[in-house]
Amino acid sequence: MAREDTYLEKSPVFSLVLYPRWVRFFFLEGVSIDDPEGRLEGTGSQVRSIRMDEYAAILDDPYIRGLMAQALKVAGADLKTGSGQVVLKSTIAT
Repeated sequence: MAREDTYLEKSPVFSLVLYPRWVRFFFLEGVSIDDPEGRLEGTGSQVRSIRMDEYAAILDDPYIRGLMAQALKVAGADLKTGSGQVVLKSTIAT
């Protein structure tokens, strides 16, 4: 298995984490995002997140879409180029 730092050219922008009863959408550079409504949660030095609602409808919210656009801009990511990778990982808590 390849180490993460050997196949990622740039740092990831978002992450989804599935918990037993909910899903969180993480902004991995969340502290760099302007969030005047204070909808991003977290107090760490870098990451912020939102709890997904049923059917992930929150991702259609224009405000959340704006936060996502900011995160992409901060990361220097361009989804129109089609470059980048999707990395899937799985960990089972014991």
